Amino acid sequence: LETLQVAGARIDLFGAGEAVVSEYDGEARMIQEADRAALEKHRLIFICDLDGDAGRFLADPAPAAVTIDLTGAGFSNYGLPLAHDRLLPPPATGAGSAFSVPHSLSLLLADILAPLHSGPGVAAASAVILRPAADFGAGAVEELRQQTIHLLNFGSPPVEHLGRQLAFYLIPCEYLPDGGDQVADRMVAELAALFGPAAGSCSVDLVAAPLFYGHGISLQITTAEPVEAEELRRLLDEADGLRASAEDAACTPMEVNGRGGTSIAAIRSACGEKNRMRLWAAADEAESASAVQAIRLARAMGLF
Repeated sequence: LETLQVAGARIDLFGAGEAVVSEYDGEARMIQEADRAALEKHRLIFICDLDGDAGRFLADPAPAAVTIDLTGAGFSNYGLPLAHDRLLPPPATGAGSAFSVPHSLSLLLADILAPLHSGPGVAAASAVILRPAADFGAGAVEELRQQTIHLLNFGSPPVEHLGRQLAFYLIPCEYLPDGGDQVADRMVAELAALFGPAAGSCSVDLVAAPLFYGHGISLQITTAEPVEAEELRRLLDEADGLRASAEDAACTPMEVNGRGGTSIAAIRSACGEKNRMRLWAAADEAESASAVQAIRLARAMGLF
């Protein structure tokens, strides 16, 4: 919203618990208790977490506003439709309408899978995603830094935010601080909704890695039709936000940092079969994808 220069006078910030000071576009702002009467004065409501009474606005959306849910609870728990500006039909836009946007990691995988669904088709996909500390908040990024410093000085690493030592280690999804196994289940359901029940099965494993920013993805795909690795590379390279050029050697989150989008490398057949392909991808700023999707949908509706 700041990047789009939406005036601060049009933005109110709400949260659970005692009022705290935050900022919007460089100005100090008070985060107020999420009072329903105050919220219903707005044309557009973004639900960004489920603290306090936020869930009530998914079960019973404000009648005069459009509610956009970024938590996934609207889709999984309250039957709200999922929305995507390219892969799904436009959602209802009238007052009182509400919908959910996919998790940022669902959007990351969807961007890679979409051109393949349009090409040879996808019968099955299996992904392992390496997640950075940034996925778990600014406190986790600082804690990873502090863990590294403490360990290099032979001290005990702090674990307040991450729950475990991440520096020099990997943490599987079942033990991630945001309930990574539930995130993986949410992703599978959202990908099925984005591509339809006939689009094949998808499995997802999430692993926290000692990265500050950026994501790594190991993806195996069984295509509906045989496809050569070079054709797969061409389909991906032509898609918006993806780079799969043979000349682009960027294959780590560090190398794609600041470039935006996703770089795809090491495309190859699995076990020599032409309908089973493997690839590696490194993505920059994927953690903001849900927010970007919500803004794009709201703009398409003419809400700001």
